[in-house]
Amino acid sequence: MLKTYQINLNKSKQELHKQIANKLYGKGAKNKSKRLDLIMGIPASGKTKKFVEPLQKKHGSLTIDCDAVKELLPDNKTDKAIHEDSSYIAEQLILGEALKNGDNVVLTKIGKTKSKLEDLIKRCAKHKYETHLHFVEIPTSVAVERAEHRYKSGKHDYTDPKYITDDVDGKPLKNYNEIKNMPEITSYGKYNNNVKEEENPILLEASDNYEVIHV
Repeated sequence: MLKTYQINLNKSKQELHKQIANKLYGKGAKNKSKRLDLIMGIPASGKTKKFVEPLQKKHGSLTIDCDAVKELLPDNKTDKAIHEDSSYIAEQLILGEALKNGDNVVLTKIGKTKSKLEDLIKRCAKHKYETHLHFVEIPTSVAVERAEHRYKSGKHDYTDPKYITDDVDGKPLKNYNEIKNMPEITSYGKYNNNVKEEENPILLEASDNYEVIHV
């Protein structure tokens, strides 16, 4: 699929993608000890503030975020095109450069497709990375409410409630349970983030060597 996607890119589009990737990669991560923190959860589960930010700060990591990529893409695209372009730039161009340089990385994924998660984890393992898996769990109904609130408050683009309830729903949790024991996973932990904004998420399960995240 990647090769087909690349073939369909014209030169101007390729150049735009490289410019966006270079801007967001910058100088890379502060620390380069080949650590990947992979954060999974349905949309509006609270992955950024309570997981991305503390992990990035603690480990001196580069944060790779599709939403940041989307902000730099032209707005005259379909939702599908924006999704494809942002995923390619984030997970192929930026992550590819990070893996080459050994950067510590924090990466968020909804995680609704198991095969893509497996490919990502194995790809990082080939570069001798340790992968630490974090799952953020909240009820679907709460995610829909949060998604609506963050859109109305101007903090995030619109997320269709049907995408959360129909397309995503329980797929990320199912996939987390199936990949957490992959030999390429160094540690894993699952949290209940249906808590107040100022409260720490509640750890529900973890591997013996897992480091608990505190906001």
